[in-house]
Amino acid sequence: MFFSEEDARGVKQPHDDPLVIMFTIEGFNTRRILMDNGSSADIIYLSTFHQLKLNLGRLCPFDSPFVSFSGVRVYPKGIVTLMVTVGTHSRQLTRQLDFLVVDCPSSYNVIIGRPTLNRLKAATSTYCLKVKFPTENGVREVKGGQVLAKECYQAVLAAKQIHTWMIEEKEEDKVETLKTMDLIEGDAAKMTRVGTTLGPEMRTRLLQLLKENLHIFMWSHEDMPGTTYQRLVDRMFSKQIERNMEVYVDDMLAKSKEEFAHLDDLSETFATLRGIEANPEKVRAILDMTSPKTVKKDQKLTRRITVLDRFVSKATDKCLPFFKTLKQAFAWTDECEAAFQELKRYLSNPFLLSLSKEGGNLYLYLAVSATAISATLIQEEDWKQLPVYYVS
Repeated sequence: MFFSEEDARGVKQPHDDPLVIMFTIEGFNTRRILMDNGSSADIIYLSTFHQLKLNLGRLCPFDSPFVSFSGVRVYPKGIVTLMVTVGTHSRQLTRQLDFLVVDCPSSYNVIIGRPTLNRLKAATSTYCLKVKFPTENGVREVKGGQVLAKECYQAVLAAKQIHTWMIEEKEEDKVETLKTMDLIEGDAAKMTRVGTTLGPEMRTRLLQLLKENLHIFMWSHEDMPGTTYQRLVDRMFSKQIERNMEVYVDDMLAKSKEEFAHLDDLSETFATLRGIEANPEKVRAILDMTSPKTVKKDQKLTRRITVLDRFVSKATDKCLPFFKTLKQAFAWTDECEAAFQELKRYLSNPFLLSLSKEGGNLYLYLAVSATAISATLIQEEDWKQLPVYYVS
Protein backbone atom coordinates (compact mmCIF):
# COMPACT_ATOMS: atom_id res chain seq x y z
CA MET A 1 0.00 0.00 0.00
CA PHE A 2 1.23 3.47 -0.86
CA PHE A 3 -0.03 7.02 -1.30
CA SER A 4 0.64 9.35 -4.22
CA GLU A 5 -0.41 12.82 -5.31
CA GLU A 6 -3.34 11.16 -7.05
CA ASP A 7 -4.68 10.17 -3.61
CA ALA A 8 -4.65 13.83 -2.58
CA ARG A 9 -6.80 14.90 -5.53
CA GLY A 10 -9.72 17.00 -4.29
CA VAL A 11 -8.07 17.87 -0.97
CA LYS A 12 -7.56 21.60 -0.51
CA GLN A 13 -3.90 22.28 0.22
CA PRO A 14 -2.19 23.35 2.35
CA HIS A 15 -4.13 22.06 5.35
CA ASP A 16 -3.65 20.68 8.85
CA ASP A 17 -7.00 18.92 9.09
CA PRO A 18 -7.39 15.63 10.96
CA LEU A 19 -8.51 12.42 9.26
CA VAL A 20 -12.22 12.04 10.04
CA ILE A 21 -14.20 9.22 8.39
CA MET A 22 -17.35 7.08 8.72
CA PHE A 23 -17.70 3.45 9.87
CA THR A 24 -20.74 1.23 10.34
CA ILE A 25 -21.00 0.35 14.04
CA GLU A 26 -23.61 -2.14 15.26
CA GLY A 27 -25.51 -1.55 12.00
CA PHE A 28 -25.53 2.27 12.26
CA ASN A 29 -23.58 4.57 9.93
CA THR A 30 -21.43 6.51 12.38
CA ARG A 31 -19.79 9.79 11.35
CA ARG A 32 -17.17 11.94 13.10
CA ILE A 33 -14.71 9.08 13.64
CA LEU A 34 -11.17 10.34 14.25
CA MET A 35 -8.29 8.18 13.03
CA ASP A 36 -5.57 8.86 15.60
CA ASN A 37 -2.21 7.06 15.36
CA GLY A 38 -1.24 8.70 18.64
CA SER A 39 -3.96 7.01 20.70
CA SER A 40 -3.14 3.73 22.43
CA ALA A 41 -6.84 2.83 22.72
CA ASP A 42 -10.04 2.72 20.69
CA ILE A 43 -12.63 4.99 22.30
CA ILE A 44 -16.38 5.50 21.98
CA TYR A 45 -17.89 8.40 23.87
CA LEU A 46 -20.80 7.77 26.22
CA SER A 47 -23.13 10.10 24.30
CA THR A 48 -22.50 8.08 21.12
CA PHE A 49 -22.95 4.84 23.09
CA HIS A 50 -26.46 6.00 24.02
CA GLN A 51 -27.24 7.21 20.49
CA LEU A 52 -26.49 3.72 19.19
CA LYS A 53 -29.11 2.45 21.70
CA LEU A 54 -26.59 0.19 23.39
CA ASN A 55 -27.31 -1.36 26.78
CA LEU A 56 -25.00 -0.38 29.64
CA GLY A 57 -25.22 -4.01 30.74
CA ARG A 58 -22.82 -4.87 27.90
CA LEU A 59 -20.00 -2.98 29.65
CA CYS A 60 -17.22 -4.90 31.36
CA PRO A 61 -14.99 -3.32 34.03
CA PHE A 62 -11.79 -1.54 33.06
CA ASP A 63 -9.68 -0.18 35.90
CA SER A 64 -6.78 1.66 34.26
CA PRO A 65 -7.23 5.40 33.64
CA PHE A 66 -6.46 7.41 30.50
CA VAL A 67 -3.72 10.00 30.78
CA SER A 68 -3.30 12.97 28.41
CA PHE A 69 0.02 14.64 27.58
CA SER A 70 -0.89 17.35 30.11
CA GLY A 71 -1.40 14.77 32.86
CA VAL A 72 -5.22 14.83 32.97
CA ARG A 73 -6.69 11.48 34.07
CA VAL A 74 -10.07 10.08 32.99
CA TYR A 75 -11.47 6.73 34.11
CA PRO A 76 -13.48 4.83 31.46
CA LYS A 77 -17.00 3.64 32.24
CA GLY A 78 -15.95 0.22 30.99
CA ILE A 79 -15.05 -1.76 27.88
CA VAL A 80 -17.51 -3.02 25.25
CA THR A 81 -17.19 -5.25 22.16
CA LEU A 82 -18.94 -3.88 19.05
CA MET A 83 -19.39 -5.09 15.48
CA VAL A 84 -17.67 -2.68 13.07
CA THR A 85 -17.73 -2.70 9.26
CA VAL A 86 -15.25 -0.69 7.19
CA GLY A 87 -15.70 -0.20 3.46
CA THR A 88 -18.54 -1.37 1.21
CA HIS A 89 -19.53 -4.27 -1.03
CA SER A 90 -16.78 -6.75 -1.94
CA ARG A 91 -13.95 -4.74 -0.42
CA GLN A 92 -14.95 -4.46 3.19
CA LEU A 93 -13.87 -5.78 6.56
CA THR A 94 -16.14 -6.68 9.48
CA ARG A 95 -14.54 -7.16 12.87
CA GLN A 96 -15.49 -7.42 16.54
CA LEU A 97 -13.58 -4.56 18.20
CA ASP A 98 -13.16 -3.56 21.83
CA PHE A 99 -13.90 0.07 22.72
CA LEU A 100 -13.33 1.90 25.97
CA VAL A 101 -16.40 3.99 26.88
CA VAL A 102 -15.51 7.49 28.05
CA ASP A 103 -17.84 10.12 29.51
CA CYS A 104 -16.40 13.51 28.62
CA PRO A 105 -17.18 16.26 26.06
CA SER A 106 -16.01 15.60 22.50
CA SER A 107 -16.60 16.85 18.98
CA TYR A 108 -15.99 13.28 17.79
CA ASN A 109 -18.16 10.21 18.24
CA VAL A 110 -15.37 7.63 18.14
CA ILE A 111 -11.58 7.59 18.16
CA ILE A 112 -9.80 4.79 16.33
CA GLY A 113 -6.31 4.31 17.77
CA ARG A 114 -3.39 2.01 17.15
CA PRO A 115 -5.09 -1.26 18.29
CA THR A 116 -7.63 -1.22 15.44
CA LEU A 117 -5.28 0.38 12.91
CA ASN A 118 -2.80 -2.43 13.51
CA ARG A 119 -5.47 -5.14 13.49
CA LEU A 120 -6.82 -3.91 10.14
CA LYS A 121 -3.24 -3.52 8.86
CA ALA A 122 -4.33 -0.02 7.90
CA ALA A 123 -2.18 2.84 6.58
CA THR A 124 -3.29 6.44 7.05
CA SER A 125 -2.33 9.69 5.34
CA THR A 126 -3.41 12.99 6.85
CA TYR A 127 -1.98 14.74 3.79
CA CYS A 128 -4.32 12.80 1.50
CA LEU A 129 -7.07 12.53 4.17
CA LYS A 130 -7.38 8.85 3.41
CA VAL A 131 -6.99 5.43 5.05
CA LYS A 132 -6.16 2.22 3.16
CA PHE A 133 -6.40 -1.39 4.30
CA PRO A 134 -6.02 -4.80 2.62
CA THR A 135 -8.98 -7.12 2.00
CA GLU A 136 -9.31 -10.52 0.32
CA ASN A 137 -10.36 -8.69 -2.86
CA GLY A 138 -7.61 -6.08 -2.90
CA VAL A 139 -6.80 -2.81 -1.16
CA ARG A 140 -9.77 -0.77 0.00
CA GLU A 141 -9.62 2.94 0.77
CA VAL A 142 -11.87 5.27 2.74
CA LYS A 143 -11.64 9.01 2.21
CA GLY A 144 -12.12 11.54 4.98
CA GLY A 145 -14.42 14.55 4.74
CA GLN A 146 -12.39 17.76 4.80
CA VAL A 147 -15.28 20.11 5.62
CA LEU A 148 -16.41 17.98 8.56
CA ALA A 149 -12.80 17.56 9.71
CA LYS A 150 -12.35 21.35 9.83
CA GLU A 151 -15.55 21.77 11.85
CA CYS A 152 -14.46 19.15 14.37
CA TYR A 153 -10.94 20.56 14.67
CA GLN A 154 -12.17 24.11 15.23
CA ALA A 155 -14.58 22.90 17.90
CA VAL A 156 -11.75 21.01 19.61
CA LEU A 157 -9.59 24.14 19.71
CA ALA A 158 -12.42 26.35 20.91
CA ALA A 159 -13.42 24.02 23.75
CA LYS A 160 -9.83 22.95 24.53
CA GLN A 161 -10.88 19.30 24.30
CA ILE A 162 -8.39 16.46 24.75
CA HIS A 163 -8.48 13.59 22.29
CA THR A 164 -5.05 11.95 22.41
CA TRP A 165 -4.93 9.54 25.34
CA MET A 166 -2.56 6.93 26.67
CA ILE A 167 -3.58 4.08 28.98
CA GLU A 168 -1.73 4.38 32.26
CA GLU A 169 -0.04 1.09 33.03
CA LYS A 170 0.35 0.24 36.69
CA GLU A 171 3.32 -1.79 37.88
CA GLU A 172 1.04 -4.28 39.60
CA ASP A 173 -0.97 -4.76 36.40
CA LYS A 174 1.93 -6.22 34.42
CA VAL A 175 0.58 -9.67 35.29
CA GLU A 176 -2.99 -9.87 34.06
CA THR A 177 -5.66 -10.48 36.70
CA LEU A 178 -7.56 -13.75 36.19
CA LYS A 179 -11.22 -14.38 36.99
CA THR A 180 -12.43 -17.83 38.06
CA MET A 181 -15.31 -19.14 35.93
CA ASP A 182 -17.27 -22.30 36.84
CA LEU A 183 -17.74 -24.66 33.89
CA ILE A 184 -20.27 -26.78 35.81
CA GLU A 185 -22.55 -24.94 38.19
CA GLY A 186 -22.08 -26.16 41.74
CA ASP A 187 -18.86 -28.07 41.00
CA ALA A 188 -15.98 -25.85 42.15
CA ALA A 189 -13.40 -28.43 41.07
CA LYS A 190 -14.34 -28.03 37.41
CA MET A 191 -13.51 -24.43 36.62
CA THR A 192 -11.16 -22.32 34.54
CA ARG A 193 -9.56 -18.89 34.83
CA VAL A 194 -10.03 -16.22 32.18
CA GLY A 195 -8.11 -12.95 31.78
CA THR A 196 -10.13 -9.90 32.84
CA THR A 197 -9.02 -7.90 29.79
CA LEU A 198 -10.68 -10.38 27.42
CA GLY A 199 -13.57 -8.77 25.55
CA PRO A 200 -17.11 -9.79 26.63
CA GLU A 201 -18.05 -11.31 23.28
CA MET A 202 -14.86 -13.38 23.15
CA ARG A 203 -15.30 -14.46 26.79
CA THR A 204 -18.85 -15.70 26.16
CA ARG A 205 -17.87 -17.66 23.05
CA LEU A 206 -14.78 -19.12 24.75
CA LEU A 207 -16.73 -20.37 27.78
CA GLN A 208 -19.39 -21.88 25.52
CA LEU A 209 -16.71 -23.76 23.57
CA LEU A 210 -15.13 -25.07 26.77
CA LYS A 211 -18.49 -26.25 28.15
CA GLU A 212 -19.25 -28.09 24.90
CA ASN A 213 -16.00 -30.07 25.32
CA LEU A 214 -16.03 -30.76 29.08
CA HIS A 215 -15.71 -34.52 28.58
CA ILE A 216 -12.27 -34.07 27.01
CA PHE A 217 -10.59 -32.50 30.08
CA MET A 218 -8.63 -34.47 32.64
CA TRP A 219 -9.69 -33.19 36.06
CA SER A 220 -7.51 -35.39 38.28
CA HIS A 221 -4.36 -37.52 38.23
CA GLU A 222 -6.57 -40.62 37.99
CA ASP A 223 -7.66 -39.40 34.54
CA MET A 224 -4.09 -39.25 33.25
CA PRO A 225 -2.85 -41.84 30.71
CA GLY A 226 0.30 -43.91 31.05
CA THR A 227 3.95 -43.49 30.13
CA THR A 228 3.34 -43.51 26.38
CA TYR A 229 1.45 -40.24 26.69
CA GLN A 230 4.18 -37.97 25.31
CA ARG A 231 4.67 -40.11 22.20
CA LEU A 232 0.90 -40.31 21.75
CA VAL A 233 0.24 -36.56 21.85
CA ASP A 234 3.27 -35.82 19.67
CA ARG A 235 1.76 -38.03 17.01
CA MET A 236 -1.82 -36.84 17.51
CA PHE A 237 -0.89 -33.17 17.26
CA SER A 238 1.92 -33.45 14.70
CA LYS A 239 0.05 -31.09 12.33
CA GLN A 240 -0.55 -28.50 15.07
CA ILE A 241 2.66 -28.47 17.11
CA GLU A 242 4.61 -25.24 16.53
CA ARG A 243 1.74 -23.90 14.35
CA ASN A 244 -1.02 -23.34 16.92
CA MET A 245 -0.10 -25.68 19.74
CA GLU A 246 2.69 -26.77 22.09
CA VAL A 247 2.77 -29.90 24.27
CA TYR A 248 4.86 -30.21 27.45
CA VAL A 249 4.45 -33.71 28.94
CA ASP A 250 0.96 -33.39 30.54
CA ASP A 251 0.34 -29.72 29.63
CA MET A 252 -1.13 -28.55 26.33
CA LEU A 253 -0.95 -24.95 25.17
CA ALA A 254 -3.14 -23.72 22.32
CA LYS A 255 -1.73 -20.49 20.88
CA SER A 256 -3.08 -17.97 18.37
CA LYS A 257 -1.85 -14.80 16.68
CA GLU A 258 -5.25 -13.09 16.87
CA GLU A 259 -7.87 -13.12 19.61
CA PHE A 260 -10.81 -14.52 17.65
CA ALA A 261 -8.62 -17.03 15.79
CA HIS A 262 -8.13 -18.67 19.19
CA LEU A 263 -11.64 -20.13 19.01
CA ASP A 264 -10.82 -21.89 15.71
CA ASP A 265 -7.50 -23.16 17.09
CA LEU A 266 -9.20 -24.51 20.23
CA SER A 267 -11.92 -26.16 18.11
CA GLU A 268 -9.25 -27.89 16.02
CA THR A 269 -7.53 -29.09 19.21
CA PHE A 270 -10.77 -30.38 20.74
CA ALA A 271 -11.61 -32.20 17.49
CA THR A 272 -8.28 -34.02 17.70
CA LEU A 273 -8.84 -34.93 21.35
CA ARG A 274 -12.46 -35.88 20.82
CA GLY A 275 -11.50 -38.27 18.04
CA ILE A 276 -15.03 -39.26 17.10
CA GLU A 277 -16.73 -36.61 14.95
CA ALA A 278 -15.70 -33.85 12.61
CA ASN A 279 -16.36 -30.29 13.69
CA PRO A 280 -19.61 -29.41 11.87
CA GLU A 281 -18.51 -25.79 11.46
CA LYS A 282 -15.32 -26.94 9.68
CA VAL A 283 -17.37 -29.17 7.39
CA ARG A 284 -19.84 -26.36 6.69
CA ALA A 285 -16.96 -24.02 5.84
CA ILE A 286 -16.02 -26.31 2.91
CA LEU A 287 -19.59 -27.00 1.85
CA ASP A 288 -20.32 -23.27 1.65
CA MET A 289 -17.21 -22.44 -0.37
CA THR A 290 -17.47 -21.49 -4.00
CA SER A 291 -15.00 -22.93 -6.48
CA PRO A 292 -11.59 -21.25 -5.97
CA LYS A 293 -10.60 -18.78 -8.66
CA THR A 294 -7.27 -17.69 -7.19
CA VAL A 295 -4.24 -19.29 -5.54
CA LYS A 296 -5.21 -17.71 -2.22
CA LYS A 297 -8.67 -19.28 -2.35
CA ASP A 298 -7.13 -22.65 -3.25
CA GLN A 299 -4.76 -22.36 -0.29
CA LYS A 300 -7.72 -21.64 1.99
CA LEU A 301 -9.47 -24.76 0.68
CA THR A 302 -6.44 -26.99 1.25
CA ARG A 303 -6.01 -25.62 4.80
CA ARG A 304 -9.63 -26.45 5.57
CA ILE A 305 -9.22 -29.94 4.14
CA THR A 306 -6.10 -30.53 6.26
CA VAL A 307 -8.12 -29.94 9.44
CA LEU A 308 -10.58 -32.68 8.40
CA ASP A 309 -8.30 -35.19 6.64
CA ARG A 310 -8.39 -37.67 9.54
CA PHE A 311 -12.12 -38.06 8.80
CA VAL A 312 -11.71 -38.47 5.03
CA SER A 313 -10.87 -41.84 3.51
CA LYS A 314 -8.06 -41.57 0.92
CA ALA A 315 -7.94 -37.81 1.42
CA THR A 316 -4.81 -37.31 -0.71
CA ASP A 317 -6.33 -39.08 -3.73
CA LYS A 318 -9.59 -37.16 -3.35
CA CYS A 319 -7.85 -33.79 -3.09
CA LEU A 320 -4.82 -34.31 -5.33
CA PRO A 321 -6.07 -31.92 -8.07
CA PHE A 322 -6.22 -29.05 -5.54
CA PHE A 323 -2.70 -29.75 -4.32
CA LYS A 324 -1.32 -29.90 -7.87
CA THR A 325 -2.51 -26.37 -8.66
CA LEU A 326 -0.35 -25.01 -5.82
CA LYS A 327 2.82 -26.39 -7.42
CA GLN A 328 2.34 -24.80 -10.82
CA ALA A 329 0.70 -21.84 -12.50
CA PHE A 330 -2.79 -21.63 -11.02
CA ALA A 331 -5.56 -23.05 -13.20
CA TRP A 332 -8.85 -24.38 -11.82
CA THR A 333 -9.45 -27.23 -14.26
CA ASP A 334 -12.45 -29.48 -14.90
CA GLU A 335 -10.60 -32.14 -12.91
CA CYS A 336 -10.36 -29.76 -9.93
CA GLU A 337 -14.05 -28.90 -10.17
CA ALA A 338 -15.10 -32.55 -10.35
CA ALA A 339 -12.92 -33.42 -7.33
CA PHE A 340 -14.29 -30.42 -5.42
CA GLN A 341 -17.91 -31.42 -5.99
CA GLU A 342 -17.15 -35.05 -5.11
CA LEU A 343 -15.51 -33.90 -1.85
CA LYS A 344 -18.63 -31.87 -1.02
CA ARG A 345 -20.84 -34.91 -1.62
CA TYR A 346 -18.60 -36.99 0.65
CA LEU A 347 -18.72 -34.39 3.45
CA SER A 348 -22.48 -33.94 3.08
CA ASN A 349 -23.11 -37.47 4.34
CA PRO A 350 -23.01 -37.88 8.16
CA PHE A 351 -19.90 -39.74 9.19
CA LEU A 352 -18.34 -40.67 12.54
CA LEU A 353 -15.11 -42.26 13.67
CA SER A 354 -15.26 -44.93 16.32
CA LEU A 355 -13.52 -44.34 19.64
CA SER A 356 -10.96 -47.11 20.18
CA LYS A 357 -11.46 -49.28 23.24
CA GLU A 358 -8.69 -50.28 25.63
CA GLY A 359 -7.68 -53.90 25.16
CA GLY A 360 -9.51 -54.30 21.85
CA ASN A 361 -7.96 -55.47 18.59
CA LEU A 362 -7.22 -52.93 15.88
CA TYR A 363 -6.72 -53.70 12.19
CA LEU A 364 -4.79 -51.60 9.70
CA TYR A 365 -5.83 -51.59 6.04
CA LEU A 366 -3.54 -50.12 3.40
CA ALA A 367 -4.49 -48.74 -0.01
CA VAL A 368 -1.83 -47.87 -2.58
CA SER A 369 -2.51 -45.75 -5.65
CA ALA A 370 -0.20 -44.20 -8.23
CA THR A 371 -0.03 -41.00 -6.18
CA ALA A 372 -0.51 -41.85 -2.51
CA ILE A 373 -0.46 -44.45 0.25
CA SER A 374 -3.55 -44.39 2.47
CA ALA A 375 -4.40 -46.30 5.62
CA THR A 376 -7.49 -46.94 7.69
CA LEU A 377 -7.41 -48.07 11.31
CA ILE A 378 -10.37 -50.37 12.01
CA GLN A 379 -11.87 -52.04 15.06
CA GLU A 380 -14.56 -54.72 15.08
CA GLU A 381 -17.70 -54.43 17.17
CA ASP A 382 -20.70 -56.78 16.92
CA TRP A 383 -19.25 -58.23 13.71
CA LYS A 384 -19.07 -54.78 12.18
CA GLN A 385 -15.90 -53.02 11.10
CA LEU A 386 -15.79 -49.44 12.36
CA PRO A 387 -13.21 -46.84 11.21
CA VAL A 388 -11.10 -45.32 13.97
CA TYR A 389 -8.70 -43.15 11.98
CA TYR A 390 -7.84 -42.30 8.37
CA VAL A 391 -4.40 -41.21 7.21
CA SER A 392 -3.14 -40.47 3.74
